[in-house]
Amino acid sequence: MEKNVQHKIFTEEEYEDIIGTMSEVDFQKEQVNYLRGRVEKQDVILQKLVNQTQQRNIIEAKDKNII
Repeated sequence: MEKNVQHKIFTEEEYEDIIGTMSEVDFQKEQVNYLRGRVEKQDVILQKLVNQTQQRNIIEAKDKNII
């Protein structure tokens, strides 16, 4: 063995745990990306609603001779 090199041998159970953890991390990354996309779409929709509400308020204010 080389100096300052550490070799570890995992049991089958430890190896399966590691593989399971890696799979879980990949799944969680996919979920985060999916949720990020949904939030971004909701932000776009909410911004459109804000713009429409502002436009409606301006139109109503003009109709009532407020502005």
